[in-house]
Amino acid sequence: MIYCGWDASKFFVDLIVIQGHSDEGEEGHDLVCASVSSSVYNCLNKLVTRECYKIITRRGVCKIKVVKKPSAAELDALCHLLAAMMQIEHQYPKQVRVYKIKRD
Repeated sequence: MIYCGWDASKFFVDLIVIQGHSDEGEEGHDLVCASVSSSVYNCLNKLVTRECYKIITRRGVCKIKVVKKPSAAELDALCHLLAAMMQIEHQYPKQVRVYKIKRD
């Protein structure tokens, strides 16, 4: 299962955490994981103001936390990533779960 947790401040998405594997196919041949990976990489390539983020990527995990307000285009990239994850969840509900993170 791939989990995508997210949270938002008053005005914009400020945290996205994606982790796991769909186990829909063998590694390297999994269309669900490929969809998630391409969506993540597309977003990361649009986040050009790196000092605005704390980004952690490693095998099976991506965490993007906004630490300083970025440009509108970069905020759009985060929203598009979340929308892509929701669409993938809609198509593959047994392999992907998107949820709002509860923070104090």
